[in-house]
Amino acid sequence: TQSTWGTHSRTNMISHPTKLLCFSIAIHTSSSLSVLGSLCIIVHSLSQKNLNFTKRLVVFLSTADLISAICINIGPFIRHSPRWCPIQGYILQISILATVFWICAIAFSLYNVSVKKSWQLETKEIWLHVICWGIPLVVSSLVWVFAAYGDAEYWCWISQDYPMWWWAAFYGILILGWIFSIFCYIKAHRSISSQLNEATDREIRDSLRSSASRRLSMYLFCFIFLFLWGILNRIVITITGHTYFSLALLHIMFVPSQGFANAIVYGNLWKRVRQICCKRSKHVIMGTTQTSVKVPKFSTPRARAIVARAALGNSSLAESLVPSYPSSLGSNDPTNS
Repeated sequence: TQSTWGTHSRTNMISHPTKLLCFSIAIHTSSSLSVLGSLCIIVHSLSQKNLNFTKRLVVFLSTADLISAICINIGPFIRHSPRWCPIQGYILQISILATVFWICAIAFSLYNVSVKKSWQLETKEIWLHVICWGIPLVVSSLVWVFAAYGDAEYWCWISQDYPMWWWAAFYGILILGWIFSIFCYIKAHRSISSQLNEATDREIRDSLRSSASRRLSMYLFCFIFLFLWGILNRIVITITGHTYFSLALLHIMFVPSQGFANAIVYGNLWKRVRQICCKRSKHVIMGTTQTSVKVPKFSTPRARAIVARAALGNSSLAESLVPSYPSSLGSNDPTNS
């Protein structure tokens, strides 16, 4: 007998050889890019002597992305294995849900710094691990108890025979993560704009405000846009019982590429690649390897410090926009030039 959590009629599944080939190419290309992007961020970070808090968050996010991408990459090869497919689906569920939680943790970190003017979250990093790994583990284990892992048509995950678990164990949590992140970034944007108002140069002030807006928008766009196609595809499958090629292709193109996109948006992937592969003259600013930047002078120390930190423009955006005076930047403060 099958519970109400697992009543689903799988009809009109994609079976055309050419379409299946398109699926295979999309899955392995996007997931392989995510593996490479995540590895690049992790390898570069491990080569650094001291990682600040926000960079560690990016490493934890990249770790979850890496596990997810590997699972998705090997999933098509073991879809029909009654032994290995559920195990891979279980690991994928933990890692992809952890990705959602780590993205929310980064959003909350930025909110905590820019709105609450607090750095205490860094002292509670262990609790972030408990939440961002612990909750996915508990939720995924609950799905395991109901034996709901198996062939999800594209890879191994929660089986198509249990569509309600898609929503209870992942997509429902994902939507809550979207709402939470939108709230954090809107609040952070307002606070950042208010802080930048202290700069007396209107042109530079507007430029920095625009830059912060673009970066925050990129964070949200990456989080929402890539997962959106998976939600839309699963809604159609849940309601109609049919799989439509175009929507399914968008699903398997974008969802596995989450790790690659996160590496670009949060981890400054292209800069990391150049740092690993090329020898370039660098200056060390706030413990972070950066290219030399020119920072205009402003009439107030507070405004100058805000601009100096904003000019770093890397994954440490939360730290780069906290109001601080130049004296706190140390001997390498670019505003002293």
